[in-house]
Amino acid sequence: MADEAFRECRHLQAVRIPESVTRIGKWAFWRCENLTEITLPSSLAEIDKGAFCNCEKLKTLTVPSSVTHIGALAFDGCSSLKNIHFAGTVDTWQKIIKDLDLSNVYTNLPVICTDGETPYYKWST
Repeated sequence: MADEAFRECRHLQAVRIPESVTRIGKWAFWRCENLTEITLPSSLAEIDKGAFCNCEKLKTLTVPSSVTHIGALAFDGCSSLKNIHFAGTVDTWQKIIKDLDLSNVYTNLPVICTDGETPYYKWST
């Protein structure tokens, strides 16, 4: 999916992304303020920077286990999102986000994985 594909589509409420999509581009759904539901395909490999930033009414999100990269700010400003479901393990989630630039991340939602729960990211000590 192209960068900014649905940017500021304020009337968009629900989206089902087809299986042919492997990447959600930068700022693809930025400020889709009324988006409450999105279904991600099992083919998805990458959620780029700011992909769902400021989707204020997004309530639930399940990230498929096929995802190998999540960009900074991907879910920031999603004030109705209380957690993220990940269809993989805690260890896999930590590998996906290990290179995330934390200087640009302001959201630390719990991530519910198949084998437990983890923070969106862990600060290095």
